[in-house]
Amino acid sequence: MSYFKKRIYEELGATDEDLKLTVYGWNHDNDLDYKVEMPAFKEDRDGNIVIPVYDIHRNLIYFENPDYTGRMGTGRAMKEVEIIRYATPKTIKDEKTGEEKTCKYKYPKGAESRPYFPRLILEIYEKHQQLDTLILTEGYFKSFKACMHGIPCVGLQSISTYRDKKSGAMFKDIIDLIERCNVRNVVMLYDGDCFDISQKALQHGKDLYTRPAGFIGSCENIRELFKDFDVDFYFACVNTQSHDSYPKGLDDLLIAMRGKEKEVVDDLMHLSKPTKYFFRENCRRKMTKVYNFFCCQNIESFYSLHEDKIGTQEFVFKSTRYKYDHEKQTVVAILHRNLANFCRIGDDYYESVLIPNQYGQIDAELKGRKKGTITDDFGKDAIHKIPKYKAFCNVPNHIQYQAVIHDCYNLYNKFSHEPVEGDCEYSLTLVKHIFGEKYYEMGLDYIQLLYQRPTEMLPVLCLVSKENKTGKSTFAKWLREIFGLNAIFVSSQDFSENFNFHWAGKLLIMCEETELDKSFVMDRVKSLSTADKLTMNRKGKDHEQVSFFGKFILCSNNEEKFIKAGKNDERYFVLKVHPIETLDPFFSQKLYAEIPHFLNFLNNRQLSYPKKLDRMWFPAKDYRTDAFERVIAANRTKAERDIRDFLHDIFCEYNFYTIYDGKPAFLMDFNYIQKQLLNGKYDRDYLRQVIEDMPWRHYEKNGERPCKRFKVPFWTEGIVTDGVVISFTQHVGRPFVFFAEDYLTDEEFETLKKTKPEYFE
Repeated sequence: MSYFKKRIYEELGATDEDLKLTVYGWNHDNDLDYKVEMPAFKEDRDGNIVIPVYDIHRNLIYFENPDYTGRMGTGRAMKEVEIIRYATPKTIKDEKTGEEKTCKYKYPKGAESRPYFPRLILEIYEKHQQLDTLILTEGYFKSFKACMHGIPCVGLQSISTYRDKKSGAMFKDIIDLIERCNVRNVVMLYDGDCFDISQKALQHGKDLYTRPAGFIGSCENIRELFKDFDVDFYFACVNTQSHDSYPKGLDDLLIAMRGKEKEVVDDLMHLSKPTKYFFRENCRRKMTKVYNFFCCQNIESFYSLHEDKIGTQEFVFKSTRYKYDHEKQTVVAILHRNLANFCRIGDDYYESVLIPNQYGQIDAELKGRKKGTITDDFGKDAIHKIPKYKAFCNVPNHIQYQAVIHDCYNLYNKFSHEPVEGDCEYSLTLVKHIFGEKYYEMGLDYIQLLYQRPTEMLPVLCLVSKENKTGKSTFAKWLREIFGLNAIFVSSQDFSENFNFHWAGKLLIMCEETELDKSFVMDRVKSLSTADKLTMNRKGKDHEQVSFFGKFILCSNNEEKFIKAGKNDERYFVLKVHPIETLDPFFSQKLYAEIPHFLNFLNNRQLSYPKKLDRMWFPAKDYRTDAFERVIAANRTKAERDIRDFLHDIFCEYNFYTIYDGKPAFLMDFNYIQKQLLNGKYDRDYLRQVIEDMPWRHYEKNGERPCKRFKVPFWTEGIVTDGVVISFTQHVGRPFVFFAEDYLTDEEFETLKKTKPEYFE
């Protein structure tokens, strides 16, 4: 017998008549509805059970097919939502924790969760029948079996799937059912094992409160969603002791009571009578009895309930570790829950504190604590239970992480993602948008190096744009999501302050709306970008030197003057980011979901840029962008801009140049620049320094610097012909040689070379 037949026909006792269902489909090609006669459950070729999903109006639910490309073989653009119950549960690896989990159901990727309405519910809704009590339970087969015996029951996907994802409210179809059928009581029915502890959690030292807290939280949240409606809300679960077979779910109880199902129905639906087969509490006003039911009000009652399973083992309850003490005949705390966040490093005590940032993310910081404060809060014995380390270290590793190395506390945090095969089109789209087509491969290398070789030196990445909605912040937040607590957002003020402990051990130090216009701040960022050591400064503590490998990312709406940079700066990778034409409101969620797939992609690609002898991984010339040239131009002094404007006019307006060392150039000496060109406005020493920072060469002949005649063109009125003509002034001096290629764009330089030079050397 197949799994389908055994589960549906033999266990649930359903007939073909029970499975009959009428629903309505939608033809997306011609936008027409059509009637469908189909079974409530059907069998696929592998013996799995297929569960169609529809709403309270019998309309089949559709979702966008993620595999559809328009080509043959990729299916239809819109697919019907169908849930698969595997005949043989599959073992999958959790993308975040790496733990293996047993998977019984397959839910379509991209489809929203929906409640399950058996035929009885549909008929009650359509006939506007009075419905005093509505049962909600976890599971499709439970609700189907209940409705087979006259219990109006709606199935939920899980205990935590009870609200619409977009609105955050209770599913609209359930609200419509309550209002149309004048429902007076809603019973949330859980399985009978809801108050059991997790044996796996006990073995692995995890918090035993997590499981009951999930059921309590589920009940409390559903209760809150019904507060605006005139209904009494009940918590209930199956009494597994009510039958020798220890039934867990409602379907198990009805199967165990075959032939006596009416007893179960009456026991569940008559809320005013004592119950035999269920535990039930009215929670409309308060949840106290539910907390008492789970024995979570204190550690003594919790241990008493689960003593037979816990015994003398150590266990964790509400983040505190306990063990039963035979001498004291009671449960005693071994380590207070909050002490797990404390450590002593050298002579000082610290607490790891999670602090929300402005983006809704969590940053972790070590905050200094006094010994007296700890003993006041946790008692004198607490000091002896706090782990002790000799010093700080800062060792990044995203693959084989160590929290403690040679008895030193690692400032670097554990990487929280594991690579998983899968598509990462949104991630690649974002990288291509930020870095552009020209620097796309370098952008992938940049992120790959962060992940695989975090200690390598990389340039300061600067993302600039005057426009909004460019994706700069999305990119920064995405990197924060990838590298977690090893990435931090700071303000430009943080760079100028003495205390740097909160960002000293980070891989990524990101700053938005940056204007590092103070030279000492800029110099500090530049020097740190190539530093391998950092003096860590903590308030009230001695300075300490640690390894430093931080990479800086600066985002700004000021495209030209967010930093001060000169032509010799080789540490800035400046990118102009353009606005995104079409905004997807769910882009970030899709991006974050792809992180394991993107990491797998990086692990399977070759770096485009091999390691060079430069300090930085990438050659400076390869990331000298047009955007960076605009930053340099904006940072030039007035004197330099005047000289550059004059040279630009010489080459482009007058098309005048001489040939020096085979290249177009213009000659003029210091006296001409200072007196005639700039009218003596600038001090000679200052002007010499300005010229020193510009590209030029001394005019030399036979290894000497002789005096040389040079001509400067100007426009004058023509005597023979009408209009203006070019005339020249003659000058003598030891000139500088300014090459045209240093002062013109590539296009302007090519145009200039097509003209005839004034004279040759």
